[in-house]
Amino acid sequence: MTAGYDPHAFEPFAVTVDLAVFTVRAGALHVLLIRRGQEPYAGTWALPGGFVLPRESAETAARRELAEETGLSPGVVAALHLEQLRTYSDPDRDPRMRVVSVAFTALVPDMPEPAAGGGGDADRARWVPVGEAAAPGSDPDPDPDPGSGPDPGVGSGLAFDHAVILADARERVGSKLEYTCLASAFCPPEFTLGELRGRLRDRLGHRPGPPQLPPQGPGHARLRRGRAGSRPAHRRSRQTGRAVPAGTGDHPAPAPAPTLGRTHAMTKKAAKRAATGALIGLALGDALGFPTEFNDVPTILAKTGPWREMGLPRPAIVTDDTQMTLALARGIRTAADRGRVGPLRLARPVREEFVDWYHSPENNRAPGNTCLKACHLLDQPERDWRDASQTGSKGCGANMRVAPVGLVPGWTEEERAGAAQLQSALTHGHPTALAASDLTARAVYLLAEGTEVTGLVGLLRSYALENRTRYHERWLGDLWMRTASDASPESFIARGWDECLAVLDRLAAALRDPSPETDPCLTTGDGWIAEEAFATALHCFLLFPQEPLLALRRAACTRGDSDSLACLAGAFAGAHLGADVWPRDWEGRIEYRAELLSFGALWDA
Repeated sequence: MTAGYDPHAFEPFAVTVDLAVFTVRAGALHVLLIRRGQEPYAGTWALPGGFVLPRESAETAARRELAEETGLSPGVVAALHLEQLRTYSDPDRDPRMRVVSVAFTALVPDMPEPAAGGGGDADRARWVPVGEAAAPGSDPDPDPDPGSGPDPGVGSGLAFDHAVILADARERVGSKLEYTCLASAFCPPEFTLGELRGRLRDRLGHRPGPPQLPPQGPGHARLRRGRAGSRPAHRRSRQTGRAVPAGTGDHPAPAPAPTLGRTHAMTKKAAKRAATGALIGLALGDALGFPTEFNDVPTILAKTGPWREMGLPRPAIVTDDTQMTLALARGIRTAADRGRVGPLRLARPVREEFVDWYHSPENNRAPGNTCLKACHLLDQPERDWRDASQTGSKGCGANMRVAPVGLVPGWTEEERAGAAQLQSALTHGHPTALAASDLTARAVYLLAEGTEVTGLVGLLRSYALENRTRYHERWLGDLWMRTASDASPESFIARGWDECLAVLDRLAAALRDPSPETDPCLTTGDGWIAEEAFATALHCFLLFPQEPLLALRRAACTRGDSDSLACLAGAFAGAHLGADVWPRDWEGRIEYRAELLSFGALWDA
């Protein structure tokens, strides 16, 4: 026992598991219920579950209880893919004592009947239509065992808080049906997309929106479920989880149906590997600018020689810019694995990744004070992230890491903007930090999509004007109220966009009379603050749009925040030109190379 720790100083509580397991029977979605044979709630229907034993994990306990209470064979239970749903911890949820429950859910086809007599705490187990289980007054056991006495049914309420767990699990299942190809497992071996929609709508009780499945083409060609010896006509995207045509990579199916031009653009994007190019480019720029940070241009030239010949250091060590970019990428991947991106689904894993970075022994690369202070506060789980946000800071830490938001395929414009501003707000809550992060992600996205560089600044200015008074309340909540200077959320966010518009005007003026040998910081700013980091990095890229190494070298040889400037310039250049523009000997020695390539492959597929 740890010295000084008294376990009796804390009130004991128990941990349980509950399982919401779904399948389709007779064309309807069913959930597995057990009838409790013991108090509390004897004779009441409930989800399978029970107490976690001292030497087992929650998932091990879930599989054990499922087998014990339903009689499902060990092979069936072991093969189930259980997904953790959430934790339920209301102090009064169990009349016996304080009990915290970890809930799991699964949706699987072709499930067998459970054992008639149940086991453990259960005296019966059966599959029940979800509509009946969720409807007050229904009876999931219309043919109870003779002599078993009155059957209260679900109309008396599921035991404990299982009605809440069932509702949450059903919502999760609905999300997975919409954003994965899971529904195809419930279709016949060959099926049309219309039949697949029918399964979602009529049999699984879920109505898919038009963006999730492409309209059928001429002839209503039949699709095949994947099986041994055949190639699935549709499969699941690794990133978005959506059903996508086999052989076309992991792009989610667009809506409406892609035009020939759009399909060609998508093919070109995949061929150039924009995500890989952007991620490798930002890390190379970061490593190139790391040794020159905090130096003026004469000092840099004295150390490196002519800036156009600047070489990549050996070893190519990056800073917190790349580290936090990867932290954000991991958080995005976790959120995407759970379904459609949203503020709650994204904030938690990104927050956890930022806190992990904060505690990492590798967090020794001169990180910014705002990130450190905010992550210290985010490390307190009970604290609302908005109360950790540093609303007075608009440092470039807000957008130095935002490139992944511009690279993830399949997001809507609202999702991309909301995610960009949310990841900024976790640490940097100033409205200019939010707007600059949004604008940086937009630039990466446009370049990855093939936008011509000659029109880029104009497109970004139009985007800023269109969004000038748009406050993303769904993503930011009441963050704007943490400041004392704004009368409304619209006036709060307008302050940020106005500063971004002003720096875009300075950038446009500089590009009308370009001077590659002049330090770009002299016209668009030193880059220590978010809007200047965006503008000066873009300035360096647009000076050399077809010469990415010169763009990186120009950004690294400045009087300003050279690692962040070169990092963003590399992201812009890589998104525009693709992965093959970076020298192999440079790419091969960059720190975190394997993880950068992994995310690039994920989002390029």
